[in-house]
Amino acid sequence: MRTRLILWLVLWLICLCGPLTAETRISVSPDERLPLEVPSIQVSGAVAGGKVIIDASLTDLGERVWSSRGTYYADHEGRVDPAVLASVDGTYMGVDAFGLFWSMVPAPDTESVPSAPLLGESVEVTLTARVETRADSLDTTEISTSHQVRLVRDGVTRHEVREGDLRGVLFRPPEPSSFTPVLVISGSGGGAPESAAQALANEGLTALAIAHFNYPDRPAELLEIPLEYFEEAIEYLKGETGSEKVALMGSSRGGEGVLIIASTFPEQVSAVVSGVPSNIVNSACCSPAMTYEYAWTYQGRPLPAFGLVEGTGFKELLGVNQKYADGFEWFQRHMLIGKLTEDRNAPYIIPVERIEAPILLISGDADAVWPSSPAADRVVRRLEENGYAYRFEHIKVTGAGHTASVAERLLVTSQIGSAPFRHRLDPTVEFTMGGAPAENFHGPRAAHYRKIEFLKQVD
Repeated sequence: MRTRLILWLVLWLICLCGPLTAETRISVSPDERLPLEVPSIQVSGAVAGGKVIIDASLTDLGERVWSSRGTYYADHEGRVDPAVLASVDGTYMGVDAFGLFWSMVPAPDTESVPSAPLLGESVEVTLTARVETRADSLDTTEISTSHQVRLVRDGVTRHEVREGDLRGVLFRPPEPSSFTPVLVISGSGGGAPESAAQALANEGLTALAIAHFNYPDRPAELLEIPLEYFEEAIEYLKGETGSEKVALMGSSRGGEGVLIIASTFPEQVSAVVSGVPSNIVNSACCSPAMTYEYAWTYQGRPLPAFGLVEGTGFKELLGVNQKYADGFEWFQRHMLIGKLTEDRNAPYIIPVERIEAPILLISGDADAVWPSSPAADRVVRRLEENGYAYRFEHIKVTGAGHTASVAERLLVTSQIGSAPFRHRLDPTVEFTMGGAPAENFHGPRAAHYRKIEFLKQVD
């Protein structure tokens, strides 16, 4: 009789409170990871079907707090895994292992918010879960854990380069590399593109982030930069690694640059990765005052640039304190329309058919800076029309903006596509990158791994 009474009491408690649950836990693995490596977030100990709310937050170098939230309903075992279960409410919705990271937003009262958190070599992300442990929602448990996201892998070395006129930063992977080294070219912001080169070293590639302007001892603007400077950088990198050739990688004006450099020194280049590129040579950069100057020279002569050849400049459309929206239309017109469709031998079109190496093009079809996808299509068409002998590929990232080829920098993408961005060299120039938050993370992430695979296949 006593045994039956105890069993009856247990059954009554189960009916009242729901199934008995294990200890409530939250964990993230691995403990440390690179931004693009998949995190595993596991919550256990919830009541079956119970609500679980997970908040994630980080504090960036500017002391700004970024946070996200996902709302889930536990499975029949009382578990939540965002890689398997959908978030039904919060800063993102759907099934997404990365959702709690890319969807972080700045606190509402934060002033001077950049388009993404300012991060150092690593950042700690705190995850807190509020877990229902009774079916009647009367009991909840709050649990927390932390997770480290590192932008640089242990063992990657950084060496500043000051050789003659050369300026830049050389990154080497933790182990000696047998892969072809990569020369990385910056975009319109100039400086040494360290994050892109560092990301290659994280994956086992030696990379030199070359600085050709907006860097100590280098010109302030992208103005009459001799292509011979890059030839010197190629020779330096070959000497440092013992390689016979080097690969080139760049995005935006850097994507334009690598196509120009590879077509000028084809015998020196083993592969080209051109991100969100232009198919034509553009004028100097990056302020309205530079619109009638040349960006590049070779053998002492300026390379013809569209605005100067056609007699029309960016300055008329992009005046001081004028937003960049008009600039996109100008780029669209001069990159894709006019003489470009009538005269394929126009002097400002990049002669990509002269390149003697595989080419990988990466563009975003929602690019709001300039029409990189149609421009990359023009590059492909020119290669096809000239019977190009080497392999080429165009990854068109659906829904991504001007950051389609720089996933290594993007842990948080909630603001990237829509937040106003002021140019580093001229704060009066304001624009947006374009693209949607989830697409600005996942598409570039997939393109990044294809880029690494492509570079490692180079002979």
